Formats: sequence, C-alpha cells, structure tokens
Amino acid sequence: MADLSKAIFKGANLMDADMSGANMEGADLRGTNLRRTNFGPTELRDKDGTPTHRSWPTNLSGANLRSANLDGANLRKAKLKGADLHNARLTNADLFGAQMEDTLIDTG
Repeated sequence: MADLSKAIFKGANLMDADMSGANMEGADLRGTNLRRTNFGPTELRDKDGTPTHRSWPTNLSGANLRSANLDGANLRKAKLKGADLHNARLTNADLFGAQMEDTLIDTG
C-alpha cells in the first residue's frame, strides 16, 4: 500500500486513478480532480496470490478535500475521519461503509 500521508496534490488531475488502499492521511487534495478515482479497499492476497477475503481501506483521515471533484469516486469503506469535504462534489460517489466521524461536509 502506498504511503502518501501529508502529500500535496493541490489542484492535480487524478481522474480515474487507482488509489485503493493508500495511506493519504493529512494529504492536501484541495481543488483536485478525483472524478471516478478508486479509493476503495485493496483486496489482500496471500503469497500465492489467493484472495484472503480481507481488505485494507484507503485512509483519508484529516485530508483536505475542500472543493475536490469526487463525482463517481469509489470511497467504499474509506477512512474519512476528520476530513474536510466542504464544497466537494460527491455526485454518484460511493460512500458505502465509509468512516465519517468528525468529517466536515456541507449539508445544504
């Protein structure tokens, strides 16, 4: 799993990227295009490549996702604790099972 904690992606284009299982805790993703990006969990396999039926979630805890485009993004089971999603676009984003305690998000 990639360790991208505290990385700065401000304004980058990561459309259709596969970030599954990455540690992006505290990353700066303000204004980033994350359209259709896969932040879903990585399926773990044993040394022979056999699925273990366990997964590793993407960690976006404390990440700054202010004004990011997350339309159609896969955020299944992602850790979003304390993330800033103010003005983020989330149309058709999959947040099933996401951990969103203390997440900052617009409600209206």
